[in-house]
Amino acid sequence: MLSFKQFLLREGGAGGHMAHPFDIAKDGKELIDLFKQAVDYIKKGASSVKIDGVNAAARLVDGKFVLDRGSAKPLDIKGVRPEDLESRFGPGHGFLEIGKTVLGILDAAYSSTKSDLDKLGLTSNPNILLDIEYVKGQTNVIKYKNVNNFLAVHGLKEVKPKNKNPKTGEVTSRTTSNIPFDRATMNDFIYKLNKVAEKHGFAVLGNVGVSLEKAPNFNAALSKKITLNGKTKTLKDWLSGVKISLPLITKKEYQSILSGDKKDLSEKQINDFIVYTATIDLGDAILQVATSPLGDLKDQEGIVVKDEAGDTYKITGSFVLRGMESAFQK
Repeated sequence: MLSFKQFLLREGGAGGHMAHPFDIAKDGKELIDLFKQAVDYIKKGASSVKIDGVNAAARLVDGKFVLDRGSAKPLDIKGVRPEDLESRFGPGHGFLEIGKTVLGILDAAYSSTKSDLDKLGLTSNPNILLDIEYVKGQTNVIKYKNVNNFLAVHGLKEVKPKNKNPKTGEVTSRTTSNIPFDRATMNDFIYKLNKVAEKHGFAVLGNVGVSLEKAPNFNAALSKKITLNGKTKTLKDWLSGVKISLPLITKKEYQSILSGDKKDLSEKQINDFIVYTATIDLGDAILQVATSPLGDLKDQEGIVVKDEAGDTYKITGSFVLRGMESAFQK
């Protein structure tokens, strides 16, 4: 199994891309084990709802909040203020409203939250990002039942240059990493920020916890029979011979195989078809029995699971494919 040090965890915008279990496991057995471990972490409270929103990470520069999408674009490096939004994203872009709202809330709350911002390190380090997810109604694919407009503050990240042009010294790419923070201070910050956000028609949430109503039925998923190239085996038996080699076939290719006759497939196609199928079916087995203050997880994007080292991966089930519907895909 890959260590998380070998896999860069990033998720959308300045958050980057978060790992699926297949990004970590090296074979079918480890893939199954990761889903079983996820259940243990959920029971221990080491998980949260994966919010289907738009990443709107912000940092503090000279006493003013700026947006930063984590790219090497000059405006991201400088930090995007309200007057920069159209230059950064273009006329009519959906992020114009998002940026104006997020910065408006953060700016209005600055004086009341400054003591917390000091403790969290944002006032002394302009490279620390508040990892914020923006949701208004149905921003992407999911519409949440128990709350409409909200900001979810997941934690803190630090953004740093990754590569530079050797001739000019210009930053050509940047990277972000999670940094530790005091949970009590963050909770106090979120509480104060929420009071301001309410005036803008938004709520502010921290990480939203997940619980299981009963044990997931992995056996039903693993005993499902699958026929590929005329050979029929259970998902569990197919997985026993799987070796995971990234990148997998594309989601579009997976869907094409799924809807086709499943004949004349290459070894790579068979292997990766099984990996995707296991990821979806084992993930759905968890999501079908999981719930949260935002509603049942079967109707949402998924779960973020945190391991003992504090690193994270996501359980998304069928949303692996539904996520292709997002209006903010890049």
